[in-house]
Amino acid sequence: MKKWLHRRLPTPEKIMAQQWLGPARPYLARPELWYINRKGMALGLAVGLFIGFAIPIAQIALASLAAIWFRHNLPVAAAATLITNPFTVPPIYFSAYQLGGWMLPDLKMYEHWLANLGAPFVVGLLTIAIVSSLLGYFGLHAAWKGSVVLRWRARQRNKQASCETM
Repeated sequence: MKKWLHRRLPTPEKIMAQQWLGPARPYLARPELWYINRKGMALGLAVGLFIGFAIPIAQIALASLAAIWFRHNLPVAAAATLITNPFTVPPIYFSAYQLGGWMLPDLKMYEHWLANLGAPFVVGLLTIAIVSSLLGYFGLHAAWKGSVVLRWRARQRNKQASCETM
């Protein structure tokens, strides 16, 4: 995965050469924003998912600012916000409202339903945002570790096979 990302992501030098960045250039020059490592990518994924679900506007900009502030992988944080798009927003928002209604059962949903629409929606959306960011964070850690273990075992098998043929 790391090699695949290295081939596809632009280099920090190419990004710094963009004139339109203007005053943001010194902040984007930080190397930790571009490192492809387990911790930075997991944090980027978690923050990007949280912002993608919890905040309906300016998601990529806010995720990029969060990446700069918390010093984690900026491309992953920005890309993770794309989980919400015109195709996924209606089912996500409907699910958030249903989840919030389930979590707030005392709220009389049918009496003045328009006035009560906000609380279940916000509670459900924040729950989805928090759970998805935690799942993304720990899921990426587990997948990365699993990938390392599989590569290590393959190297050990290859090493044993080459020793046996000699």
